[in-house]
Amino acid sequence: MGIADTPALFYRNGSACRHALARAGVIKCGVLPFAPTLLEIYQENHMNIADDRFPNAPLDWSVETAESIARSEGIELTEDHLEIIRAVQLYVANHDCHDINVRELLDALDEKFHHRGGMKYLYRLLPGGPVAQGCRFAGIQPPAGSVDYGFGSVQ
Repeated sequence: MGIADTPALFYRNGSACRHALARAGVIKCGVLPFAPTLLEIYQENHMNIADDRFPNAPLDWSVETAESIARSEGIELTEDHLEIIRAVQLYVANHDCHDINVRELLDALDEKFHHRGGMKYLYRLLPGGPVAQGCRFAGIQPPAGSVDYGFGSVQ
């Protein structure tokens, strides 16, 4: 494969949205074929931004979708929940979508929300687990190992 055949990474609002494009089926985890012009990429990408508050959201995700999933799990989303969702989406946008480590994501969330109580705060808002529920609400496939149906009570 020569330089001309090398795929380009796709960025939105200054941060990688590899995961969003991969979930939308546009690319294979971070790879987008070269377009004729950068302006074309920019314009195409900005037509898909549904909410400027969530620049790293998957293309098929919306706040209404997250609220619907949360309601089905007995949670009413607040601004605190939305801040966690933004943090999860940012983490995933900055990491390879096939290489998300549960522990690293959990540690990153704990560090980001440490001033509010860390894990205690996260589990109070997301009792189903900050990684598993956070990913579901954020429109992202929870990483392997974040959901264990063999542990605890049967759902």
